[in-house]
Amino acid sequence: MLNGLILIGGKSSRMGTDKYRLSFNGKAQYQHIADLLTQLGISVYISSNQQQLNDIPAEFNIIPDKYDAIGPMGGILSAINYLPDASWLVIACDLPFIALQNIEMLVSNRNQAADVTTFQLNERFFETTFSIYEPSAFQWLNRLRIEENYRLQAAFKKMKLHILQPDNARDFMNVNTPEDLKLFKKMN
Repeated sequence: MLNGLILIGGKSSRMGTDKYRLSFNGKAQYQHIADLLTQLGISVYISSNQQQLNDIPAEFNIIPDKYDAIGPMGGILSAINYLPDASWLVIACDLPFIALQNIEMLVSNRNQAADVTTFQLNERFFETTFSIYEPSAFQWLNRLRIEENYRLQAAFKKMKLHILQPDNARDFMNVNTPEDLKLFKKMN
């Protein structure tokens, strides 16, 4: 079973305001991503921190992040713990150019024999927050969590990856700062 996990639980300290509330496509980005996943028949779950729980509309399935302050890895581990036999299509809420065709490309090229199906953006960087995590990824993520190494890039170096090349690297632009937001508005 493939579920969608939208990561919104970050502290947004570089942005200075909650990124999950930003509207890039006419509504909050997490709601836009949920609409895209729903169009593909993928069940949607929201990974949130404790402070956000009351802000998310009741229509969404929410998975509270059980691992405080370890970044995206905590949201992914929480989802795997919630449904351990499921695979998770993970999308961060700060990827404003992600569109239906990007999600379709990821899903149609999924390799269930790999730990993760992901995009490689350059020689050293994988798009860890727009990937499909198979149940087998849990062992690697949990091992690194125990070692207090919370970097998903480090986890990917240990896992079996199915690597895709993006059609357009711009689609994977993160909006993490006010400067990134200004750049997005210029590009859009």
